[in-house]
Amino acid sequence: MPIELETSIREALQARADEIVPRQTELRARRGRRWLPPALAAAAIAALALTVSLVVTRSSDDTNGPAARSPAAAAVGYRWQLMRVVGPHAALTVPSRLRATLAFEPGGHLQGDDSVNALFGTYQFDAHGFHLVGDSGSTLVGMLPGDRPRDAVVAAMGAVFYQSDAGHPEIVASVQGGVLTMHARGYTLTLQRGRAVGDDPTPSPTPTRSR
Repeated sequence: MPIELETSIREALQARADEIVPRQTELRARRGRRWLPPALAAAAIAALALTVSLVVTRSSDDTNGPAARSPAAAAVGYRWQLMRVVGPHAALTVPSRLRATLAFEPGGHLQGDDSVNALFGTYQFDAHGFHLVGDSGSTLVGMLPGDRPRDAVVAAMGAVFYQSDAGHPEIVASVQGGVLTMHARGYTLTLQRGRAVGDDPTPSPTPTRSR
């Protein structure tokens, strides 16, 4: 075989071999990359699940944490009757003829009776007790003058519900056994646990008149 022909054949075979090797390498690489998208998808799903878990946990902590940590959390679900008031100018045991109550509903509504008017608002627990949020209000029944115990009770209950220009105050409150103690705007209120919320309250026996 002539040398030139032999050389040409060798060069052609070498060129063919050079073409085959890169194609095999590229094919192997492609086969290896087939596993990459599922791996990335699994990692993305795991990261998403972790993110959702953190968000749900944080949301749960924001919602339940303050209630769980509040010293007044045990007040929920009961109607509490005011037994004693200590104010800036006097201290008194509430007479039985005056029926002043607070009811902490599980949904966040606070219902009150200062022995003259019905009171209402929305409460949120905090680390020191609770505070009212949004608007609060009452019915508009007037009072006859000259009843100092009643006036003290009305003022003490008003310290809990009524907001000033600065907004609602933080109310320091705690439950010990069947006694709820609250401190609001210079008043200390001591209340005794009564019926569960949902029982119909007894109408106030205090004489009233419309404004």
